[in-house]
Amino acid sequence: DWSYPSGGGPAVEAVDLSDNGDYAVVGFSDANVGYWKNARTRLGDQTPDWLSTEAQDVTDVAVSDDGDFVTASGMLDGGAVYYWAGATSLTDDPPTSWNAEYYPTIEFLSVDMSCDGDSVVAGAESGLVYFWSGARALTGKPQTPSWTFPTVGEEEGEEVEEVAINDVGSYMAAATLIPTIPSGGRVYFLDNA
Repeated sequence: DWSYPSGGGPAVEAVDLSDNGDYAVVGFSDANVGYWKNARTRLGDQTPDWLSTEAQDVTDVAVSDDGDFVTASGMLDGGAVYYWAGATSLTDDPPTSWNAEYYPTIEFLSVDMSCDGDSVVAGAESGLVYFWSGARALTGKPQTPSWTFPTVGEEEGEEVEEVAINDVGSYMAAATLIPTIPSGGRVYFLDNA
């Protein structure tokens, strides 16, 4: 129905869509997160309603069911978790409501959020799972997580490649890769406590 032509521009690293298909969010490799409203009724070439350049080296994105909350993960120099509240009313190049950008840099490989945007989970290359509860009301940079969970194989260089959270934010799963072990990796199942 519609597309966003790159014209030789940045690679698309991640995409997510709201439950009703009205809101689309895309993460680009060159430090951009793009957001489209009314995604299911557009036609032809479409530019985003907003394009945030605060995010760096985006690896994953998620949007809430109502489209009003967006999160993204990043790595390399921009290693962080980024969060935008009130996404449906944002324009231009909006700043984040909060982020989790630390020094030294933590490279985040994956992120997901509950349907209402109030719980966020992220996976890091360092083998840690990060969780923020009450995410919609958080402000500040950097934002401290509610908790972190060290994967068992952290000493083996285990990387949290993918995370998922259920609709209400009470349970989550994390999938890891252990580069030093051929075909090595684990799946972790966690609750929000």
